[in-house]
Amino acid sequence: ESTIAPTLVPMRSVSRDFIVGASVAVVVVAIAAGLFMRSRSAAAPTAASARPFDAITLTRLTTTGTAGLASISADGRYVAHTSVKGGQQSLWLRQIATTSNVEIVPPADVRYIGVTFSPDGNHIYYTTYARGTNLGMLYQIAVLGGGARMIVEDIDTAVSFSPDGSQLAFLRGFPDTGESAVIVANVDGSNQRKLATRKRPAEFPLLGIAWSPDGRTIAATGAHEGQLRGEIVAVDVATGGERIVATPDWRQVSRLAWLPDGSGLLVNAQESAGEASNQVFLVNYPTGGARRVTSDLS
Repeated sequence: ESTIAPTLVPMRSVSRDFIVGASVAVVVVAIAAGLFMRSRSAAAPTAASARPFDAITLTRLTTTGTAGLASISADGRYVAHTSVKGGQQSLWLRQIATTSNVEIVPPADVRYIGVTFSPDGNHIYYTTYARGTNLGMLYQIAVLGGGARMIVEDIDTAVSFSPDGSQLAFLRGFPDTGESAVIVANVDGSNQRKLATRKRPAEFPLLGIAWSPDGRTIAATGAHEGQLRGEIVAVDVATGGERIVATPDWRQVSRLAWLPDGSGLLVNAQESAGEASNQVFLVNYPTGGARRVTSDLS
């Protein structure tokens, strides 16, 4: 429920000095993607429902005023979200259909930068920085809580899973060389490899990554140092080749989420003209072009 609007910051500071409020709008992306999936499974497409999100309703799930990052489960039943209170952060699980809200990771002096459900819905993967450190850590925990297990050391975003759940992808920055890369690894964190690398002035801002439902493409946030323009980079999983998806003139792209059928991406972006707040757009894939979904103040 924070009202802090996302702002464009240098690649490394996005990750290492991340402001919690900058990720709040991802709640809208997560919920919208889940609602689209549920609506498609409930009824066959009609002329009135052929385009997703022509009409939307935003529903508030929490009332504490402390919610930060969020992620929705594949079945649309649960939302995992962080809570920021008293300088510490914790992880909670919310059942959408009820008022049940359970803490699964207790408060700690850390900063969350990513929360993702596993494809089978049995686990939550979350990325944190311990305060005062420059090293992001990825953990896995069962949705009902329990002991967390460290999966990856040195990670700068949330993870996104391959369709079969056997691999995961994330972004990693290399400040010493001015590089940023899309990293692919086995789901247990082993066999890490660079799939695509950018070197300044081109870069992968350490913000958003999403593996396509057909497994062929990983979409990542892109930018060029010194330019107030964000872009979507489609990376070929087989070759590592890059293709820029045609979009409007956006100042920043911060989060990405595929539609379940792969026909488009929900994108959290800030327009170059107009208000400073980020909005959610629906980008057609692979043709490009965007339609604005939200008109939210924060």
